[in-house]
Amino acid sequence: MRRTLFLVRRWPRTALRAASSLYRSLAVGPGPQPDYFNAVLRIQTRLSPMALLFHAKRVEAAVGRRPASFRWAPRRMDVDILLYAGRVIESAWLRIPHPELYRRVFILIPLLEVLPQGRCPVRKMAFSDILAELRLSEGNVKMASAKSQWLPK
Repeated sequence: MRRTLFLVRRWPRTALRAASSLYRSLAVGPGPQPDYFNAVLRIQTRLSPMALLFHAKRVEAAVGRRPASFRWAPRRMDVDILLYAGRVIESAWLRIPHPELYRRVFILIPLLEVLPQGRCPVRKMAFSDILAELRLSEGNVKMASAKSQWLPK
């Protein structure tokens, strides 16, 4: 995670504005997989959504991610674009907001740390209200490291 953060901080025309704590959750997908570790970064950028995707894929490759053989296969790192300036984008390569954003507690908890008043541009609801709905059916997300423990100074 630290290497990923280091690489994101080097993106052109982009500034890190906030980072969540690190969270641990059960993996989603077929078969036994190692637990997920999740964090959300809030950035300010002048990159286009597609340029941002390009840089995200470069970070994944740099930290050892290889193409998956099936959906939700185990992977070393997954860098997703959750939101982009309140826009809704649907293309062959990129969907914003991230299609699983409002279905995953392990995404919403760290997202709310960095964007506490955030609203879903698709569901037109506060993310905190979406999280409250989900907590009734999905859980098992625990803080693994506070920000001060995983973020380099």
